[in-house]
Amino acid sequence: MGNIKYQYALIDNNIINIDEVSPESRKATRFKCVSCGNELLACLGNKNKHHFRHKIEVDCNFETYLHKLGKLTFLRTYKSCLAHGNPFYITIKRKVSCVKEAYCSAKPDFGGFRESCIQYKRETFDLTQYYDSFAEEQPIGSFVADVLLKSSKNRKPILIEIKVSHACEENKKQSGYPIIEIGLKTEDDLKLIESCDLKETGTIDDYWGTMKFDIKSDESKKPTITCYNFRDSNKSTLNLYQVHQFGILRNDPSRFSLNEIVLCGEKDELIKRHKTENTLMYEILFYEYNLWGYDRFVFGVSKAFERGFKIRNCYLCRYHTYNENRLTPDDDKPIFCKIYKQLQTQPRCHSTQAINCSAFIPDKRAYENYLRYPYKCEEIVY
Repeated sequence: MGNIKYQYALIDNNIINIDEVSPESRKATRFKCVSCGNELLACLGNKNKHHFRHKIEVDCNFETYLHKLGKLTFLRTYKSCLAHGNPFYITIKRKVSCVKEAYCSAKPDFGGFRESCIQYKRETFDLTQYYDSFAEEQPIGSFVADVLLKSSKNRKPILIEIKVSHACEENKKQSGYPIIEIGLKTEDDLKLIESCDLKETGTIDDYWGTMKFDIKSDESKKPTITCYNFRDSNKSTLNLYQVHQFGILRNDPSRFSLNEIVLCGEKDELIKRHKTENTLMYEILFYEYNLWGYDRFVFGVSKAFERGFKIRNCYLCRYHTYNENRLTPDDDKPIFCKIYKQLQTQPRCHSTQAINCSAFIPDKRAYENYLRYPYKCEEIVY
């Protein structure tokens, strides 16, 4: 009961599956081979899976049989969809580019990973809504399409190509004509066409919006759908990157805003909102990828002080040093004070303790290390 070939035959140029043949009808029906046109017999025994076989042994190419069968199945299925008003879907992967990419300041600089502001999205279309006629083996330009979908609305026709062993020719792929290539490996793959729901093969990472090429071995046994020359999607704001914020509050320059994170496409709206709210006097927007909050904070405090804002913070003080044991339970107290004994305070403290500290003395030698890294950022004075 294995995988036996020739599950289909022709009756008056209409395809029929062996499961549609009864012991009674096989005696009164003449079956023809889809490929070579010779007579077939319907084998309905109990030992093997039901199938057709040639009445007289001939040299019939199974790949040609499957290729023709794929065309006939598509023609029959699409014709039925048009006649009954049913949809025939195609889902393609379309490249989407960010409309702001050319002048975007928020695009982070790191090599070899998501260098372009591009994503891939799935888009599904009902072909019957755009293409209301078809033809088999139809010439178009210097090519011949296995099936040509045509539109009465002056849309560019779509070539349907059935792939068994030979892929679509390179010059045809480079022609600019939209092409849907359906790769068949077995007769069972025809069910994909009959489902009226074709999906371009290959997966998209739904988080990153990037193409995934690591097709598993079991995936290679499935029928493939490949689309060529479909237009890229309209440009849009993709929001691929996070923008991290550091700000100084207007009503208290020693208090900071550090929790606001927006996507790159929302940056302009963030600045506009902060101008309207008028709660900040200075702000830095960081466009670095995967930037730690600590790095943003110490850079922001140091940069703001360099710009002349009157800030009191321990990171600026000559008596502070970095708490090397921050990953211990003292993680929330990053400052180690060198003169804590003199001040009779705890050795470790929060950096905002400088607001009320009588020993606070800002010193560039104390904070200049925090400014050494050239973060990609934007400074805004409100």
